[in-house]
Amino acid sequence: MKQLDEMTLEEIKATQDQTLLRQYYSYIESMKTNSFYTNIVEELEGRSLEEIYYGILEEEQHYKSEIFFPGDITMFYPRIREQRAKSFITCDFSAGIIYPGSLYVNYRPLIYNLSTKETFVLSRTIKVETGYSYDLPRTIIELESLSNKLSIDGYDDNSGIHYSHLSQCMGGEITLQKLKRRRLK
Repeated sequence: MKQLDEMTLEEIKATQDQTLLRQYYSYIESMKTNSFYTNIVEELEGRSLEEIYYGILEEEQHYKSEIFFPGDITMFYPRIREQRAKSFITCDFSAGIIYPGSLYVNYRPLIYNLSTKETFVLSRTIKVETGYSYDLPRTIIELESLSNKLSIDGYDDNSGIHYSHLSQCMGGEITLQKLKRRRLK
């Protein structure tokens, strides 16, 4: 006979063992420690406990920070806004000039650390030509990768990004600014 963690909800109900059913739901509830886990558990509910657990571990890998918040789960909201330049702007990726009236992209992601319940943004907004909008990080992993590339002197990945220029613009590294909490009235 299968162990509880290997049985699906349907298989547990078929046994008509109420103790197993209560244990299954108890384990399900214990996995819901934050909104991130709750969403995954609710999506996978009905599957075996083992499958739900591995589903959580797999999904975590896409949201786990290694550099900025080692081991913490983060929610990453890339904020990519296209705007018209009002004055001359230097592209942070290519060092090219963005002329007044032409389009450029403002990039300042919002990062929410689920472990500490703190919110962060880039200390400095990145401004790039519209052609570089697809090179902007869309996950915490991609942002940390960009941060690593800045620290390697002379790094070139044939993407067209001048990392030495970006490093100068960012002050040598990508830094985050913690946002203050708003008080609810």
